[in-house]
Amino acid sequence: MAKEGELSKADATEHTEETPLKEILTPQAAGASEITVKVVKAEVVQYSYEWKGKKVDTKKFVCILLSKSAPEYCLGTAKLQNKNEKELKELHKKFADNTFWKLSRIKLLDEKPQWINTSCRIVIDLRQSMSSPVLQSPGMPNLPEPPQTIANILSLKQRQRFDLMAIPVEILSQRRTSAGSPVADVRLMDGSKKCTNADESMASMPLTLFFSTEAEFTTFEGYVAKTPLLFWCLQGSREGQNVEVHTVKGLSKWEPAAGTKCEEMKQNIPSICNAETITSVAELRTFMPGEATDYTTCAATLTVCRLLSNDNTNTLLGDATEHLYQVNHVYVQPPHANDSIHTNDGKRLWTQSSCWDTTKSVTLGFRSKAMLALANLQPHEEKKYEELVKAGEIQYPILSSLRVRVHKKSLTSSSAANQSTDADTFVVVVEAVPQDIQESPNNSVADIHAIIASMPHASDRIAVSPLCDLHSSPFYNIEAGDCNVDKALVLLQSTRRSFGKLLAGGYRVITDDVTDATDKSSKEKFGVVAYCSIEASPSFMFPPPPQGSTASTAIAVLTKVLSPQKSEHKADLYVEQMQVVPPGDVKDVVEMFQRMQQHKPSNETPKEAATAVTPPWEQRKCRKICRYPTFGE
Repeated sequence: MAKEGELSKADATEHTEETPLKEILTPQAAGASEITVKVVKAEVVQYSYEWKGKKVDTKKFVCILLSKSAPEYCLGTAKLQNKNEKELKELHKKFADNTFWKLSRIKLLDEKPQWINTSCRIVIDLRQSMSSPVLQSPGMPNLPEPPQTIANILSLKQRQRFDLMAIPVEILSQRRTSAGSPVADVRLMDGSKKCTNADESMASMPLTLFFSTEAEFTTFEGYVAKTPLLFWCLQGSREGQNVEVHTVKGLSKWEPAAGTKCEEMKQNIPSICNAETITSVAELRTFMPGEATDYTTCAATLTVCRLLSNDNTNTLLGDATEHLYQVNHVYVQPPHANDSIHTNDGKRLWTQSSCWDTTKSVTLGFRSKAMLALANLQPHEEKKYEELVKAGEIQYPILSSLRVRVHKKSLTSSSAANQSTDADTFVVVVEAVPQDIQESPNNSVADIHAIIASMPHASDRIAVSPLCDLHSSPFYNIEAGDCNVDKALVLLQSTRRSFGKLLAGGYRVITDDVTDATDKSSKEKFGVVAYCSIEASPSFMFPPPPQGSTASTAIAVLTKVLSPQKSEHKADLYVEQMQVVPPGDVKDVVEMFQRMQQHKPSNETPKEAATAVTPPWEQRKCRKICRYPTFGE
């Protein structure tokens, strides 16, 4: 018999059989795991989208799956299939609130982490996963306890949904919508602190809340400065140096919190509400209108993504109020089916996309003209763009050239009194075209690398590397030489056709014996693996070698390098995007990649910045989009 405070062998065995929810990160881990969860906030939600110009109404079942650890929870869902609402109601009845389930052979839905608000950013497909009821309560917490704090919000680098436990300490202002519903700007605090050079100030955050009825607003008023609340599905994003947090229509909710974290916060309410030093870590959301100017006929200053990042926007203008930059050989991730692609009023296309080059990844706003150009659509084909996004069939070229407008938006006299700065800096992509493969990086890029030499190494970048320099790593997605990176841009060559396997939620494409198209002397072979939808699968397949050639060539973006499953391969390469190169362009593309491989940011300890480095806005000018500056200009 085990002594008090010790686990018996049976208990230890039972503990090791279950995978902590926070460790289920990949489909492979999910399929091999078994977890016990409690269902919270189960509901069938109705939503709509446009398909071929028509509005389609549909439903899905959604719930919170809470693990034995209150800070660890995720989403569970099942979408309506074949208009079978009865089956969806049965799933809702099965996975009712406060029921307990043992899940195994877990199937994950392919959702972007930025759209998942739960602490464990995965979505479990309840229809495809194996489930068995747990009849006896295993001692689960009542409600989740989100681990995020208000002070953490400062670390947001791009758009992200999240949950938050906080106290509404005061109502800043009240108003009503055009329909008469109450709206309030409130200040939230949770006791977390933001350290400064002078003191340690309490972090706070403003948030605009929309109430459906007067009674709901009255109930909320009763919790102000008295009760910690659980705020579901908030969305944060960065605009220049500022962080904005707002609710998501139809998804954001609030309710009284519960649990250990809630009780600790209750005890600290007097000190939180009466804090002497408070620092706001976010700003109320503002609307930025789109621009209608054509920016293709003027010169633009050559730059890189690293200099467009949030940490550097204050250095991009100098004394000017506006400047036009150009970034070449950029990988722009197309929007996902669930991404927002419209302005707040829904009248124009507008989105935020991740842009990657060899220096860093940044999230930039794209106006409609740039979005349509990257999708190879005409200015009047907005509806077609929307349909392609909804169907998950939107495609961008892997390499693009962007013209980016950096400008200061002047504040109105009424708002200036409430702001600590005279203007906000906005960075917007106003023009975009597929990259001209004959325009390789020239010596002017060295001037830019002199600027970023004093900056710390960024792993969130895309490395242009020969395959022989790529290695698997236990800590990082990819090791490219002596650097760890999140993505790699490579040029692949295959003498064999790809083959695919149909999965429950898509398609798995495999290509064997792939080689490096930029290194003819290398004999190393690799396996290439891609997970995609059935509709997108042709884009991930090597076609038969063209007539007169022994191999097909493709540009690929890699997101992971793993140990090979076949002994004849050096490694397995996991592909995020792939683009087959036309036979007539292969020579130019090989030369372009070989030139790009020469420009590598240093992985050494950053050196002290040189005082004579030219400011970004005074760098050499690109006379045409897609072009690099030349010494003759």
